[in-house]
Amino acid sequence: MLTMTLPDDLELRVRAEAERRGTTTEAVVLDCVRSQLVKDVRTEEPAKRKLYDRLQKYIGVVSGSSEPISENCGERFTDGLMEDRQK
Repeated sequence: MLTMTLPDDLELRVRAEAERRGTTTEAVVLDCVRSQLVKDVRTEEPAKRKLYDRLQKYIGVVSGSSEPISENCGERFTDGLMEDRQK
């Protein structure tokens, strides 16, 4: 655990931001520190990026099968169970 003393002007800003957010001063400071220091190890980008942003460059890269795998799922599952049972 770290204890730190903030200059008066910075403390006032932190308190005002905490009041605006409806949270504690500790939460505001932690959020600020995390946003500056916590990075995604693989990309060195902020860890708070959305999943879409992380995967955007891969969209459309992999082509799927032409077989309609999602059709008749229940029937195919039942058929598979019956085959396993007969074995």
